[in-house]
Amino acid sequence: MSKLPLETGIIAWMARNPVAANLLMLVVMVAGIQSIFTITKEVYPTFSNEMITITVPYPGSSPVEVEQGILIKIEENIQDIVGIEEIVSTASEGSGVVTVEFDPGTDMSAAINKIKVRVDSINSFPANAEPPIIEEVLNRPRVINLTLYGELDESQLKNLADEMRDELLALPGITQVEVSGSRDYEIAVEVSNVSLRQYGLQFDDVVNAVRNQSKDLPGGKLRTDSGTISLRSMGQAYTAQEYSDLTLINRPDGTRVRVGDVATVIDGFEDQPLLRRLNGRSGITLKIMRVGKQSALETSDRVYRYAENVSQRLPAGVEVSVWADRIKILESRMNLLLKSAAQGVLLVMITLTLFLQTTVAFWVVMGLPFCILGTLLVMSFPAVDLSINILSLFGFILVLGILVDDAIVTGESAYHQLEQEGEGVESIIRGVKQVAVPTIFGVLTTILAFMPLLLLKEGIGHLFSFTGPVIIICLLFSLVETKLIYPLICGTWWCESRHS
Repeated sequence: MSKLPLETGIIAWMARNPVAANLLMLVVMVAGIQSIFTITKEVYPTFSNEMITITVPYPGSSPVEVEQGILIKIEENIQDIVGIEEIVSTASEGSGVVTVEFDPGTDMSAAINKIKVRVDSINSFPANAEPPIIEEVLNRPRVINLTLYGELDESQLKNLADEMRDELLALPGITQVEVSGSRDYEIAVEVSNVSLRQYGLQFDDVVNAVRNQSKDLPGGKLRTDSGTISLRSMGQAYTAQEYSDLTLINRPDGTRVRVGDVATVIDGFEDQPLLRRLNGRSGITLKIMRVGKQSALETSDRVYRYAENVSQRLPAGVEVSVWADRIKILESRMNLLLKSAAQGVLLVMITLTLFLQTTVAFWVVMGLPFCILGTLLVMSFPAVDLSINILSLFGFILVLGILVDDAIVTGESAYHQLEQEGEGVESIIRGVKQVAVPTIFGVLTTILAFMPLLLLKEGIGHLFSFTGPVIIICLLFSLVETKLIYPLICGTWWCESRHS
């Protein structure tokens, strides 16, 4: 039988150039292994909600006053900003909140600047209204909880929790810790009407005394030969005694009436119902968040080590407990991925060994680590910005069974062609090229089926947009592996086995 002409094209070139094919496989797998240690690891993916809140505190006001004096004015000033999809305002006693939702894909930095300019231009807010607080609504993924509990009074427990919060923030890789389950400090001035009438005073006199005397005032600068000295009047009151000493009446005859003479000043906590207990004892919880590129696994590990160290120096009767560790969820998904991969490899090996050579089955399943490591490499690129989380891991689990399909078809065709012609690498090249078109289009149609996941940018659908890219990248690497690397490896093994 006459020999067939030599095959041409990228598949044939890679099959005849072992350096190029081996180098491609080596670079992808080594870089993929290295990316495992650098890629961001989190429980749930972080994404922008395209929402901004405008909060305006208005102490002592009713919801109607908040609506008329604050919310309506904000809505009228921002409603024509391009990109706003919805504005929702909420009025409550003492404050108002305007939530602005923008179209998906909006540049939130520019949106915040536009909102801030419009809101700052409003000069008709009520006199008692505090400055607006403008914030972007971010998805702050919580990693783990640390609860401090024991037989201490509320003030001591809060002070100890604040110290622990500062110590956690000083640890590398932890930049956001939220204290939950404690009331805010508050100084209450309870004015007696009887005392006011006794001194001929009104309630506004007490209000004005606190407002005008309890504050720091700049005094300019004093330039001397030795330098410049900044002058400042320090009058801000911080404790109940300092508020009690504020002057209401100061007469020439030496008579002095203080706030403490007509009111009871209480240095304590704000009056709100709060129940916080762990194991039957009062407790305060520290919620540790993951920010930016921080690794949730490293954050959790640092919190556990910190809890072990701090528990040895806590006062008697006080304990610390670590709970709600979401890393357990991530670890369970990773274990499920490894378990599914191992089961898939075993089943594919058994099935292919029954019908093809053992080497065929071996190199078919060897395509799995190549595709997964290649995907991890691409995920670590700054332009792609994907992380290892439960949704991306779900994508890996979902695509495992699809990855081997292309390799099985390609391997069977190459082996069959080698058995018929017996021309070594050339037969394998022809076998791979015979099924190249259907396998490529088969993978492309699968990619198109998952493409709509990339377009989900609203609501809970945004979460699944992190699954689609993983599946698509894996499928593309399966094409690279079966068309550019597989022919060379199989040709080398099968030809050697036939000669032996």
